[in-house]
Amino acid sequence: MGPRELPDHEHGPSAHLAETGPRDDERAASPDDPATRPLDRFDAVVDALDAVVWEYDLAQRKVTMVSPHIEVLTGFRPEALLGRADAWRRLVPEVEHARVADAIAALGVSDRAEVVHRITRADGTERRVRSRLRRHTAPDGRTTLLGIATDVTREHDDFTRRRMALARVAGGIAHQFNNLLAVISGNLQFLSSEASHPHVLADLRDAARAAETAASLTRRLLAFAERQPLQPRPVWIDPLLAEVSSQLQAAARDAVRVEVTSNADAWPCRVDAAHLTAVLAELVENADDASPDGATVRVTARCVPRDVPTRPLDGVEIVVRDEGRGMDDDRRREAIEPFYSTREGHVGLGLSMAWGFARQSRGVLHVESAPGVGTTVRLWLPRADEGPP
Repeated sequence: MGPRELPDHEHGPSAHLAETGPRDDERAASPDDPATRPLDRFDAVVDALDAVVWEYDLAQRKVTMVSPHIEVLTGFRPEALLGRADAWRRLVPEVEHARVADAIAALGVSDRAEVVHRITRADGTERRVRSRLRRHTAPDGRTTLLGIATDVTREHDDFTRRRMALARVAGGIAHQFNNLLAVISGNLQFLSSEASHPHVLADLRDAARAAETAASLTRRLLAFAERQPLQPRPVWIDPLLAEVSSQLQAAARDAVRVEVTSNADAWPCRVDAAHLTAVLAELVENADDASPDGATVRVTARCVPRDVPTRPLDGVEIVVRDEGRGMDDDRRREAIEPFYSTREGHVGLGLSMAWGFARQSRGVLHVESAPGVGTTVRLWLPRADEGPP
């Protein structure tokens, strides 16, 4: 049986739950038959949701059910997606495929997964959705993927504006504080050259170390605010990661292994290599802290395009993935904000520094996480010979 529309009188003025494959009752019974009422109520609830409910048959590799809200969210009618193996690829930009695939793969560990990703509507515009996934085994033995997709574009835009406002404030404070530290450090150096008493020299050394710690803090804040001085140049990521792999391992404790695998030899990216190394070390340190003894932190790189409104923009994606405790959605959003940390005594500037570095480098940073699954941080950097989009 092909795609169908349920009559409006059954489920309200806008309802039509499209599906492929036979249904047990085929609506042959009377609408008053008690056996049909649960299905009627289910369809009515699905139709009323401000979200898209869908089912994907993993064996047949096709969409077998999608709710009518799909047209509101994407501009496509349900019939345009039903029965198609490539339905999700029509909606999800290529750069997001790995993220969605990772969420599906996570269902092998947990029975539920969640991922926030972009979709491309029928008119070419983009929206951002949160997809909640669940693997389901039907009574007939079929394994299907059930999903609910909710539009979170406004929520994402509001969060980005708030984060940008915070970055401006942090950048202003860090800039002024950096100027004061320059005066303090200069005077400490002068006093150290003039002093001779051992106790005074020891106190001056302690003060100088404190000033350097404060200077490191301001550098991270400037990175979050996209105001750190960068010296970008064409960098081949494969040899860079091979060179710094021991440094990345040193950022983790002995009980956690850091595995570096790179296949990004198609083109270089334009980036400040020293700052990139520092960012990766911070990300590995975060991953190490979240990982149990014996776990592996994986750092991978590959050349990928990124879809932008005007044209494809080639780049390199570096991924840091851990096997740790993961974060729920609220903590994941807060994790990029400066001074947020779940670790006692930790400054909490690693992810915020990485986010600011990515933006200042004309790149993108994404954080994906779920409780019990771990955290994946994706850093995308533009190809060296690409101009602005």
